[in-house]
Amino acid sequence: MSKAEKYKFDFINYLKSFRKFMLSVSFYTYFIYFVSIIFLTNETRAIIYAVSLSLPWPYFIIISNNRFIK
Repeated sequence: MSKAEKYKFDFINYLKSFRKFMLSVSFYTYFIYFVSIIFLTNETRAIIYAVSLSLPWPYFIIISNNRFIK
């Protein structure tokens, strides 16, 4: 990044938001996985776990691009 781009980016609040996002993702994937152990087969459980890990990332990228660039 150039110095002008670094100045425009709110890094401290981005890190706070990223921490909250990662804690949420880890909790929800943990919960989804262990609930799916009870009700689903191994193949379905693996698919659901992979989807639950990959779906929040595009949302976070879009939100962070809109929120943290001044």
